Amino acid sequence: MLVTKDMLTAQETKDLLSFFPNGIIALDLETTGLSPISDRIIEVAAVSLNKDGEITVFHHYINPEIPIPERTIAIHQITDEMVADKPKFPEIAQELKDFLGEIPVIAHNAQFDVGFLMKEITRAQLHSLESNIFDSCLLARSVLKTKEKKPASFKLSSLAEFFSIPLNHHRALEDATACLRIFAQCIPLVENEDKHSFIKSRAFLFNLKSYKKQQMMKLDEKFQLLKEYIPTQKTIYIVYQGGTSGDKPRPVRPIGIIPLPKGLVLYAECLLSKTQKSFLLKKIKSVQEQAPT
Repeated sequence: MLVTKDMLTAQETKDLLSFFPNGIIALDLETTGLSPISDRIIEVAAVSLNKDGEITVFHHYINPEIPIPERTIAIHQITDEMVADKPKFPEIAQELKDFLGEIPVIAHNAQFDVGFLMKEITRAQLHSLESNIFDSCLLARSVLKTKEKKPASFKLSSLAEFFSIPLNHHRALEDATACLRIFAQCIPLVENEDKHSFIKSRAFLFNLKSYKKQQMMKLDEKFQLLKEYIPTQKTIYIVYQGGTSGDKPRPVRPIGIIPLPKGLVLYAECLLSKTQKSFLLKKIKSVQEQAPT
């Protein structure tokens, strides 16, 4: 672990501790792909700000025990050779769990990072974590979407540029630091009189103890097809119980299968609404490869 002083400005530290008086941790992961069910972590970074304003860093490259696809190497530039002699996740799992403790955790698009984390914590046969999870993307969207001056998008890179935060994107330590600073810079922009309630209502996702272990691992046979098409994001057709399409197959491009407290979800681009949505797997009645005739 590395202790450092210069990752946040004094004002950013003050603003974060005004909302998280007992401290806060920003988490970011780099992975072999976008689906925790079939992909693995290759880099983990956590930046901890304690109640006294001190910053501690946890950072490791991880041997994922599977090949890193070329399409993801092109994104983060982490190769099989770079991680071949690094520890496997179970070897650093307890240290990471101890580092996180019960302190609240921030991540950007947090359900992805947390899905990977909980899958690997379960695989390492550790007891579940108990942190409250906050999402810097959700807070930024809530604070900035109505402003006259706003970022080009709410991706981490766009927000970093908007707030003039230097960023070497898609490396875990830099991304975790940027996530923490983005959250900090959003706090003073909250116009609601009760900032604490506003931030909690907009940025809080869930507590990690709400996860159920049996939700982490098993993918029913009828959903194995999804794993095949996630890497290419090829269009498939799903029938979703309770959806607006009824029993009519809905075209989607699958992005990832993510374990969440409510169960496994398919995160996908819905081609009907042109938006990215989460579909609870237990509500998907069927999956089809071909367009209905």
